[in-house]
Amino acid sequence: MRMKTWISTLLLLAIAIGPSPARAQHPETCRTDDYFRRALDPFWRTNEMHESCFFIQPAPATGRGSDRNHDADDKASWPQSKLLFLPNEVVEVKSLSHLITYQKGRDYVVDEQTGVIYLPLASRIPFKTMDQLFPTVWQTLLQRKTFYDITGNGVNHPNDFSHMLYAQTILGLLIPGPVAYVGMGMPDEVAVTNNYQLDATRSLPGPNGPITYHWQMAANSHPATINGADTATPTIKFSAGPGTYLLTLTVTDAHGAQNTEPIMLTYVQR
Repeated sequence: MRMKTWISTLLLLAIAIGPSPARAQHPETCRTDDYFRRALDPFWRTNEMHESCFFIQPAPATGRGSDRNHDADDKASWPQSKLLFLPNEVVEVKSLSHLITYQKGRDYVVDEQTGVIYLPLASRIPFKTMDQLFPTVWQTLLQRKTFYDITGNGVNHPNDFSHMLYAQTILGLLIPGPVAYVGMGMPDEVAVTNNYQLDATRSLPGPNGPITYHWQMAANSHPATINGADTATPTIKFSAGPGTYLLTLTVTDAHGAQNTEPIMLTYVQR
């Protein structure tokens, strides 16, 4: 037979017991003191329960990614979260920062028979839909990858692969044009032959299609000859012998957006 647990539940969306007047004068230590007090007072020895509710979301209609409409007259469609125990009373609901105390009836409704907290249409408590928790970029990945291929903890934290996708997406927005990239990405190179081949094949085209290349000696450089200056892999001949040579690579996309990379070559004759 299922027994109801008679316990006063305080949600830590925020849940917190109101501090005594003396402790309320020191908010910077009050929360820490309260945490340790609760840690030393296990829930099975008390009639109070502090509980966190994260990732509150609407009840899905048909599987993940399909959320019910937030209907003011249909409590089953409201964002909701289950409490660990069936409560006798929910004493208080606070924001995670403890700066907002939510109002019963307006911000939340508790079904004490099922132990579920619901968020009405006018609730100020934030919630996330499944589509917001799993954006279409991740749904596309999951068509080929498993959930554990893209998470670091098997729950909600991206792994290195997913973090790289974040970086690529963000940088793609911040740097919308092409990127000039020479050799191994080092702006300074050492040449030991008089006919030295340059390599820009790792340059990035950006969103506007293929790019063109143009290599040019700098005005303050020793003189040199570039064969194939409008290709990705030209050859440079150091006309003035050993020394330092300065040149630039400019890549241009189909819309005319450009990016230029300066290169310093040190020719050492052997």
